[in-house]
Amino acid sequence: MSTLNPPSPSPRAPYLAWCAAHAPVWKLSPTAIGLSAPVAVAYDASVVNANAKVAAMEAAKTVYHNTVVEAATAMRELQANTGNNIRTIRAFAEVQAKPSTVYAIAQIDPPAAPTPMAPPARPTDFTAGIDIDTGALVIKWKAANPGGNTSYTVRRRLNSTGAWMLIGVAGSDKTFIDTTFTAGPDSVQYMVQGVRSGISGPSGSVSINFGNPGGAGSFSVTSFDEGDAKMAA
Repeated sequence: MSTLNPPSPSPRAPYLAWCAAHAPVWKLSPTAIGLSAPVAVAYDASVVNANAKVAAMEAAKTVYHNTVVEAATAMRELQANTGNNIRTIRAFAEVQAKPSTVYAIAQIDPPAAPTPMAPPARPTDFTAGIDIDTGALVIKWKAANPGGNTSYTVRRRLNSTGAWMLIGVAGSDKTFIDTTFTAGPDSVQYMVQGVRSGISGPSGSVSINFGNPGGAGSFSVTSFDEGDAKMAA
């Protein structure tokens, strides 16, 4: 393609430059190239007008961009000032005899009461194994919302009978090593219950049955629902 032909109108700058270069040439000798003098003059005027409008648009875009930046800065400053003022008002209100009067005058809501933390979730997905160093029975579990500072009480009973007895507490790693269990019973059951800030969650229970040939470590692991722990410690 010949470089003498006009470029694409987008982007605008090269196209406007091409038109601005050709307008005076066409205006100088219009009849020699088949144009009338009025047409050449009108074309020159349209080039001048287009350049002026595009320049005005670019200037407006710059003004708009600067205005957007200034508005965003003003909004951030306003938000900071609003937050600081509300915190100051609330701090003042809380040391007054009637905080509600301060909030009513300021026309802002008092701080919302803290939402109680949900209790720990039920322990599930129990697994069991043998500690290779000590031979102790190791149980592990999962919990959907353990949260911070959650501990787990662990209870045990033998052969699915008798009372549940508290034998220890596990931490956030959700692992308990039973160093007091000795081989002999056909099965042992564990009940695990999460506790956080004095709030107990629902219990999860697991039965470990021994003498299971072919099973991992010759025992099987089965979860069951015993209900929430309310047994003797």
